[in-house]
Amino acid sequence: MKNEGGAVSGLNALGFRQLPALQLLDMCGDQFGMAIVDLDGKFLKLNHAFCRIVGYDEEDLLKLDFQSITHPEDLDADVALARQLRDGEIDHYHLEKRYFHRDGSTIWIELSVSMTRDENGRPYYF
Repeated sequence: MKNEGGAVSGLNALGFRQLPALQLLDMCGDQFGMAIVDLDGKFLKLNHAFCRIVGYDEEDLLKLDFQSITHPEDLDADVALARQLRDGEIDHYHLEKRYFHRDGSTIWIELSVSMTRDENGRPYYF
């Protein structure tokens, strides 16, 4: 993200884009909800803020995938973008979508997704 003067600002200004995902997850603390998801969409690791936003305990979310808490009207777009990201057609994506909160309500979130790849460039996790 750039400010009006063209300087890089926000998380990218701090070099967050280059940080390993697990390190970034720890650094975000309670300020940003963040989840690490495997190639099939299963939650692998979450921070407290993400759990609070969707109303689930971490233990419960680790039994789920993002598809199971995503509103059905938003699922196809999210899955299609994730597939493009995994296949290397795009390097990240942003999406406004709905999740189902544990209490049954619908919540809007702004999703920002990138891919972590192994040393050979193969997809590792989102």
